[in-house]
Parts: sequence; C-alpha cells; structure tokens
Amino acid sequence: MKRPLVVLSSRASFNRYRESIRYAKENDYQGIEWYLDYYRLPAWKGLRDRFFNTLQESGLPYSFHAPTADVELALKDRTYSAVALEYLKMYIDFLAELAPFTFTIHIGARRIPVEELSWEYAMDHLKRLTEHGYSRNVTVCLENLVGGWTGNPEKLMEMVTSSGAGITFDIGHARGGKWVQNGHGTALEFLNIVAPKVLSAHVYEYEDEKGEHLGPDKSTQISPLLERLLEMGCKWWVLELNTYKEAEETRMTVENCLEGVAEKRPRDAETSSA
Repeated sequence: MKRPLVVLSSRASFNRYRESIRYAKENDYQGIEWYLDYYRLPAWKGLRDRFFNTLQESGLPYSFHAPTADVELALKDRTYSAVALEYLKMYIDFLAELAPFTFTIHIGARRIPVEELSWEYAMDHLKRLTEHGYSRNVTVCLENLVGGWTGNPEKLMEMVTSSGAGITFDIGHARGGKWVQNGHGTALEFLNIVAPKVLSAHVYEYEDEKGEHLGPDKSTQISPLLERLLEMGCKWWVLELNTYKEAEETRMTVENCLEGVAEKRPRDAETSSA
C-alpha cells in the first residue's frame, strides 16, 4: 500500500495564501487544498496570476474546494441554481491553467433542508459541471455532508455514478452525520459503500452540531477509516481543520496510524509465509 500525501487545508490561514504555503513547506506537508470559501478568486486575471504564480513557484501539489456558502446547484428556483452552475463553471475556467487537479463541491451545503432543493436540478447541474470539468482536465468531486442526499451513501453513489463525478470522502461528516447517528450503519460501512468512487479524503475526527470540525484526542475512533482509505489506495488526505494546532494534532493521529500499518506488514508477511 502506497503512503498517502498528507495535505494542509488553507482554512487554517483564512485567506492568507502566502502564509499557507510557508507553513506547509516549513512543516513538510505534501500539498495544500485551497478552500475557496475563504479565499475567493479575483475576477481580474492580473490578481489571479499573483496567486497562481506563487502557488506554482512553491512546488507543492494542490487541490481546490469550491465556494459553498452562497453557491447551491440544487435550489428549487432554477434561476438561482443555474447561476450557481455558471459560477462554478467560471471557477473551473479560471483554475484550468493549473490543471489537472480535483475540484470538490457541495450539494446541500450549510445543512439546507432538502425541501428547498430540487433533485432534478441537482442531478442535471452536477452532470453539466462534471462534464465541463472534464473538458478542462479538472475532476469534479462531490463531498458527503452530514445530511441531505449526499449524507446517504446510496444516494451519493447514485449522484456520482449518473454524473461521472468522483467523491471526496469527509470522515467528520460521515461520523457526525444523520445516516450514522440514526443507526443506519457505521462510518466505515458508509465508506465501504462509496469506496469505488472515492478519490480524496477530508481527515478529522468529527463535525459537531454547530458545524465545527473537531480534531482527534486520545480516544480517537478514526483509525479504522484511515486504514480503509489506505487499503483503497486513496492518496490525497486533507487535514481539514481551522487552526494549525488542530491540524498538527490530527496529523499525529494520521502518522500513528500509518506507522501502525507499516509495523503490521512484516508480521503479516511472516505469518503468511509460515
């Protein structure tokens, strides 16, 4: 099993992109996921080029997380959901010169009730966005959320299979989500259902009822999920925390898991040869 890349989320620096790059390099992260709710891309190409040039000069691999706070592909009002589609297509166009990369999106963000959404528009717009991404060498990934359609593994698989999108598997959303909390299954069972489409992961312990991402402590329960992601060959692990301290605490859990798996391999090999 190939070791994954352990990636910093730019959430920790809010919108200070040079700070993200400096911290990632000084602390030996293998990449950065750029969280575009906090750092919006300028419409003026000259300003975008400053960001892109700095990013490319860093030599760090990257992915991008689309804006979510004011962008919803599935709103029942088609005027607004169509605007959201064009807005995200614009982001893909702006970023295309940096391709290839994954572009993670939400459907049903900020716990919006499904009663305010249209399944028809969700499916249509996701497919259109995914196709647009492929035309620009960008892979669109739909993230599982705590509720709604993407919080149900069967619905999530239906959405990505129909559209051709990949999945960004969010550990904290799965563990804190309604599907698990209501007893339909465990987070590991959720992951096993969606495994064939998972291309990247958001790694942290849990999302609470306030929507805050929590890091692990001594009683962490995410190691089986990390081991499964490793077994699946998922190679892009984003530590999606809001502070550097929380990212480092989560990183310790990740490293302990990876070391534990590495130590088990020789023992397993000895047992099988005997």
